[in-house]
Amino acid sequence: MGRFGGISGILYVALAIPSFVGGHPSLLDDESNPQEVVDYFNAGQDGFLIWNGLLFIFAAFFFLWFLGILHGMLRRAEGEEETGLPSVALAGDWRS
Repeated sequence: MGRFGGISGILYVALAIPSFVGGHPSLLDDESNPQEVVDYFNAGQDGFLIWNGLLFIFAAFFFLWFLGILHGMLRRAEGEEETGLPSVALAGDWRS
């Protein structure tokens, strides 16, 4: 199960980085007229949808899977004595 956690963490990074840096048409400058702004978003609409939308949805799925596996592994490593470490690691809250 630990391998799936590691693989899902790697897949999250591999999918999240391109969703933030890829698929953008050339940037507009401050002196662009309104028609250039409309053309900018119309021309790159498919790229925005694929790179920033769909790719990040898949990345979020793998990130949640990674967090679930991490929480389970930390709970098993904690043993009988419950200190709340898995909850702190995931949510930053010491109360269970």
